[in-house]
Amino acid sequence: MSDIKLRGTRSVLWLALLSIFFGLALLPPACFAQDVEVPMFGPKQYLRTTDSVNVFTDNFRGVHGKGTLIIQNGDGNGHHLVSDLLIQINGVPLPGWSWLMQPGYKLEAPILMDDDNSILVIILGKPGSYLTIQEEAEITPDATTTQVIGIAGGMASVQNHLGDTFTLTIPPLALDQDTAISISALPNALPSPIANNLYPGVVLGPEGLGFSLPVTATVTLHQPLVNPVASLLSLENSDSALPTANQTTLTEQNSIQGEIYHFSPPLTVGAPTISEITSQIAKITSSISTIATLSPECYPNPVTDWCEIGDVLDSESALLGLAKAADILDNPKVAANAQAGAQQMLLEGTAALLARPLPSNPCGLNSVADLQLAASIRALLDDNSLAAKVAARACKFTVSPPPTLFLFVGQTWNEITATLKDPHGNPRSCSVINWSDPNPPNVVAIAKDGMVCVPTGVSPGVAEVSANCDQLLASTKVSVCSLSGTYQGGYSGKTIGCVQRAPDGRCLKRGPKSFSGTIAVPFTQNGTSVSAVIMGYTFTGTNNSGNVTLGPIQLPCKQGKSTCPAGLSGTLSADCSTFSGSFYFARPRTITGTFSLKLTTP
Repeated sequence: MSDIKLRGTRSVLWLALLSIFFGLALLPPACFAQDVEVPMFGPKQYLRTTDSVNVFTDNFRGVHGKGTLIIQNGDGNGHHLVSDLLIQINGVPLPGWSWLMQPGYKLEAPILMDDDNSILVIILGKPGSYLTIQEEAEITPDATTTQVIGIAGGMASVQNHLGDTFTLTIPPLALDQDTAISISALPNALPSPIANNLYPGVVLGPEGLGFSLPVTATVTLHQPLVNPVASLLSLENSDSALPTANQTTLTEQNSIQGEIYHFSPPLTVGAPTISEITSQIAKITSSISTIATLSPECYPNPVTDWCEIGDVLDSESALLGLAKAADILDNPKVAANAQAGAQQMLLEGTAALLARPLPSNPCGLNSVADLQLAASIRALLDDNSLAAKVAARACKFTVSPPPTLFLFVGQTWNEITATLKDPHGNPRSCSVINWSDPNPPNVVAIAKDGMVCVPTGVSPGVAEVSANCDQLLASTKVSVCSLSGTYQGGYSGKTIGCVQRAPDGRCLKRGPKSFSGTIAVPFTQNGTSVSAVIMGYTFTGTNNSGNVTLGPIQLPCKQGKSTCPAGLSGTLSADCSTFSGSFYFARPRTITGTFSLKLTTP
């Protein structure tokens, strides 16, 4: 996942020090106040491979103006360190590399960027040592909107100077706590491998923010949207543009929308040609083995599964998006190549993941990523066995009682309990847990207290009560209704009866005999107690969270000379609109059967 940062004002002292040590042209600190940083190059790894000097050169497109050069020596923990180096940006050497030998082993230096840029990297050190380099342009946006959004979800939007509007829709439970969401509208199109730009783009913050559920990004253009291959693109850098997942084009509204799971690259809209589609497919598929293995930017990230799987899933959804665009342009061969690449990406990424030990904390975003990958494997590969292996890496978050809790109006249940367990089944605590307000509202009220909540029925209906534990989700339904009113429907059963009679009416043969019919039954519920009048007899019992038992009661049998037990049991639907189950009458010739009734008169 690429880095995007919304930077505050740098201090005058810091700028002065940089100008002294690095000799780079700098701008006054006030100019940095509202700038957003957008990746133009990398992150790219430069690996020491031989005993002689390694020399690397690269070229990249940028945005003329101020920027930032970010260099990481080794893995960030003091391992695989380059011992000596020379870096030139547009022919200007960057001194002061000794800073890269200090703990943290990272340097961020301001630079002046051109539209076309060159980078020269010369490194010395042990084979296997490496540098990772990224360059970002600092851009002053048209406008920035910031809105705090939490577990209840919400929307935020921003408009650029052209009149294009970008809207972000975050569903309930996608976030586990209040978060300041920023959206910055870019004034001009960024350098991109897609030449036909339809929307300059936005930068989203905070950088790297992950979501438990997909977030919908919608761009509404100020001009008609007529190009059939218009795509919402995640602009990784000036050479890489990845279509976002599950895109929909709404031509009547001049809008296009897609789904994202995290904030990283800028989002823009472009219309790729078949040549550009082919080029992006080749770029992604040629790096499958690199993307599908542990990348330097993910290690030693404590959420390594989230980091690496995010790259795999971003690439998979991009290939599927490119396949769709190729189909629209009537090129099935290119579409098939993209589809095959998406499948290979999942297979290799999954193999690399399963070969690694669990992260130190397998819960939270790591588990979210595992579950997302498992879902993609089921959808694209139709491999439930492989998906189950991936899902087994995830922590299990549940709420009980599942799946539906029945209450009557005014009834309070003792508690709904949340439980978190690691992949080995060991209990864990949620570092952050939030219960969402029931959906829809006004059906049930809940009192929240850490890992439990106490529900009370308010009005008839069915509501979902959900919790977010470190961005893992679980929910149960709460039904507020009762078994009251007249239910009507059919019944059928079997008994032992006469199956063959003589002309004078005598029974010649007995055996299994089926019967069926319709019936209307009035039910009355008071608290958890239920009564019903069936064929003139009154049955009483209980409704225990939708599980209803009536009887047994004693009914006449053997021509009224004795009595035999009879009763029924069944299950209410979540909205109490249907009641179905089984009945019995334990006569010498026992009668059993089933019934299915619908509420006709409340």
